[in-house]
Amino acid sequence: MLTKDHIFGPDGSLRVCQAVRCDSVTGLIRPCAHSHMLLSSGHTMAVPPDFFLHPQTGRALPIAGNVGYDPVSSTLVIAADLCTDNRKWDSPLLPFIPYPTSRHSDQPLPSSRLRGLKPGQRLQLGVPMADPDTGVPVPILGVTIHPQTGLVYPLGGVHVCPLTRLPQPIQIGYPMLDSRTGNVVLTVGVGLDPVTGAVLPVGGVLLAESIIEPLSGRMVRMGGANLRVGQLLPHAGGYQALLDCKVLAVMFRVLELLKPLTEEWGSDQTLKHHQGSERGSGRQDHLLSAAKELQQAWGRSLHCQLQLQTRLETLLEWAVALQQDGGTLGEMPLPGSDMCLPALLGMEYPDPMGSGLSVPVLGCQTDLVSGIIIPLAGTMEDPEGKGLVAIRYGSQTVDQVTGVLAPVVGARLDVSRNNVVPVTASYWLTVADQTDSVQVEALQREVCVRNTHWQQQRQREEDILSDLDSALFHCLFRVAEANSPQVHWSGRQLREAAVELQDAAQAEAQRRAAQHSHLALILPPHVLHILTLGDGEEWDQQCVWHAELVSGLDKVDVCVEQLQQDQEKWISQGRDWTAPLQAMDVELRQRELWEQCCCRQTELEAALNSLHFVRQLSQLRADTAQAMLCGNFWYKEYGLVQCSVHKPTVKVMGLLQQIALPLLERLNQVLEDKQPASFSPNTCNQHISGLSTKHASGLDMASIVWTSSVPAVKGISTQSLREPANLAHSQETGLQASSAPTHNSQRHAASSGIHSQESQPRKEPTQPTHVSVPTIPEDEWNKLLEISPLFQLLKGVQLQLKGWACGARLLRGDLTDRGKSFMDVLDAQWECEGELVPLDLSVLNAREFLVYQHGLFLMHTLDHLKLTPVISLQIAASLPNNNYTNNAFRNSFFYQEAEETLFVRRQRLQSVGGFSLLLLHCLSHVKNKDMSSDSSPAFQRLFFKILQECLGELFQARLGRPPSGQEANLCVLFPDQGDLKGTLLDSHAASLLYRLHKPNRGLLSEDEVEKLQKRHRETSLFYQLEGLLREKSSEATEGGKVNKRIPGR
Repeated sequence: MLTKDHIFGPDGSLRVCQAVRCDSVTGLIRPCAHSHMLLSSGHTMAVPPDFFLHPQTGRALPIAGNVGYDPVSSTLVIAADLCTDNRKWDSPLLPFIPYPTSRHSDQPLPSSRLRGLKPGQRLQLGVPMADPDTGVPVPILGVTIHPQTGLVYPLGGVHVCPLTRLPQPIQIGYPMLDSRTGNVVLTVGVGLDPVTGAVLPVGGVLLAESIIEPLSGRMVRMGGANLRVGQLLPHAGGYQALLDCKVLAVMFRVLELLKPLTEEWGSDQTLKHHQGSERGSGRQDHLLSAAKELQQAWGRSLHCQLQLQTRLETLLEWAVALQQDGGTLGEMPLPGSDMCLPALLGMEYPDPMGSGLSVPVLGCQTDLVSGIIIPLAGTMEDPEGKGLVAIRYGSQTVDQVTGVLAPVVGARLDVSRNNVVPVTASYWLTVADQTDSVQVEALQREVCVRNTHWQQQRQREEDILSDLDSALFHCLFRVAEANSPQVHWSGRQLREAAVELQDAAQAEAQRRAAQHSHLALILPPHVLHILTLGDGEEWDQQCVWHAELVSGLDKVDVCVEQLQQDQEKWISQGRDWTAPLQAMDVELRQRELWEQCCCRQTELEAALNSLHFVRQLSQLRADTAQAMLCGNFWYKEYGLVQCSVHKPTVKVMGLLQQIALPLLERLNQVLEDKQPASFSPNTCNQHISGLSTKHASGLDMASIVWTSSVPAVKGISTQSLREPANLAHSQETGLQASSAPTHNSQRHAASSGIHSQESQPRKEPTQPTHVSVPTIPEDEWNKLLEISPLFQLLKGVQLQLKGWACGARLLRGDLTDRGKSFMDVLDAQWECEGELVPLDLSVLNAREFLVYQHGLFLMHTLDHLKLTPVISLQIAASLPNNNYTNNAFRNSFFYQEAEETLFVRRQRLQSVGGFSLLLLHCLSHVKNKDMSSDSSPAFQRLFFKILQECLGELFQARLGRPPSGQEANLCVLFPDQGDLKGTLLDSHAASLLYRLHKPNRGLLSEDEVEKLQKRHRETSLFYQLEGLLREKSSEATEGGKVNKRIPGR
């Protein structure tokens, strides 16, 4: 029987042994054939071929479930038992599944259908890959390595959903049909079929459940399961087990560092009195470093748990909703009748368009105007030209955009043509990678405010405990000093600090409650639920900590009061404190009081640690919410079944449009100083900056319904309610005349539009026309306006906008405002939000990122010309307040002088010209070290000089000429060929020859360079000769024309 010491050396190297071998492809220690292993029961059995030897414990374990693949380092990592790997993984490990081999030999299966990743795809948990059979996007749930070639294959596939009977991508936690028992179980991973090599879902166990491992007989926590010879075998390995082992290892390290410090503090009486006197020692520095490492390791473990927990909670909510309504996706109308049937996912119905085919329901889409849920089922053209066929998941179709044959992954409603069209894999991948900028910015702003609050509260709490510790030390231990004054203790400042701390926490709780209603209009419900899940627990723990703090201060007051009474008693009796007996009594009394105070401090620190843990958990939940919103979640939604779908509320959308459109139109009128005009949905949509395509399309659809024509009735006139001459008295009168009729007509058209949606089939939207309104006398109309709550709200908003515009000097009606500093038109539409929220560059779309890169190029060019200093450029979602009073772009940027970082508002990336001008303007101010005034001569001189240099570079780039430095290099290359040099500088060949002769080529020999030079010389001479021939030919042609005209004269 071989033990670990027989197989491995002291340094972990493999000894020469006939029973084990090192796999050259995977690097694992594999038992040789015909080897046996000792079980926990004392029996022996042959080692299965898919086992390996753990290098730290010497135990034989299955490879599946206990080995993971690190996609960053492209190596295998043992993810079971106590591992001494000190690496920190930026991405989760992928479960490693052994490559299937033949039963009769150790050769790999030749008929495996596994495929590698396409160029540009990432190998990461949850990232989409193409299914080998159908080509639909599926998540990556594991990897395998070919035992001969060493190629890495991602594992993912589809299976038949037991609920819808449709193909569904294999996803963690999703229901699957167990082929062994026929029961519906939850998926926990993937495996490979030992016969066909196909990817199969694995399920039937509960993760994190306590089980007895069959090999060791120990109690472990379930980490997953794998298939072996048709049997389901649970295991305790995995990425979560590896992170938990890392936490335990750091805990043991903290205990080892804490033990000598505890012994030192217990033996030294001075340290026992005040432990804070040795905080600068080396041991405590190591302890603080280990504690920080423990916090990080614990945070990574909790983050991994929250990813899976969030996925399971989402599935649980979906299952509850499925139990309540059976998964109804609206109503499917029956052709030729007025009846409708409940639409269920995967069930086939007669085609509502009348083709006579049976079409399956592949999802639903909500009308943002009427709120009606529309089932998605229809037909498409067969790619082989066989006519119409039903849209089915996994079938092939011709992509309408690219014209390439692609698999169908769903269906969507084409609003422009009012029919259901298939969704291809390429379209789905493009849409899945897009993020809603409005939602991301709102969530990042909320998370930033929460982090700031937590940091401030933590600093205040540490200050309170530090002040309490210092006050007790100076109060209690000065009693032992000879001729010390009477002890003076006052806990008033500490109590005031405690009240201030609780007030700040209460204000934050109220702010979150008020912000919750605002975020509910923007964020998806599941994201908002994750973000705010720990708010109640955090407030409860805050109240517990405050109660412990107040109670602790009361008990400390009692202890100090007893000490003061004893001191007054000793002083009144005239006792000598320096006497040995008296000093012993004082020391005993002092130690007793100090132990009581230390006990109170321990209780306070325990309550504070609980509060810090709840805050850290809330912070991890906020990170998880951001990951879900930005597409970095490990368990994203795939397939037709969407467990977390955001369904907007009709009332909310209508209210947002009723408020947003008039306000944006009025703001546009104020900025441009024009007379009020009729509201136009297209104009309003152009001024909605920052709204996503989804929201903008929803507003556009609603505008079409609101402005649709109304059936003609008696007493309705096509004229407007008032003549334009009567509307030009004042801006306030203009607002009344333009907002109120629009409101009434919109409300009437909206009600009629919703009614038509509910009672009639979907029709093509009509073109927007003017809404006809009834003729009402002016005095009656004014009375109606005075009692309208909406008009009063709009009137108040108009007064606020007018006040803000006057304060910002945007209204040019007042003569006193003329001659003031210029302000950019776009800049006038924004205001500094009051806080700096940097934006992650991964949120930017392709166009915005390209404009940002162009800004970096401009900064590099100006730095190369020694015109501007070197600073950093970042994009911000919101900007803090500033004092750039006379700056034309004061609401679009913020410069941190200490960090040398320039923050620019994201909306500026919509225009490359505007962004470039803003950047040049800001760099001139940074160089001049004055951000407030544009009228400074030094700033104007530098700004115009920078513009001159940039326009010069633009001119050279337009002509295709190399910069001045390249011309100098050409002069050096051809010193004796003046004619050729002039020819080269006047043609595009100059740039080519400069690239040819620039240093660091290293790929061409000297002979090849000479041949290229000779060829370019000949080419340039041919170009010159061709130009001369053309000139001669043109002169001859002109001469012929003149000769022809002379006889006619």
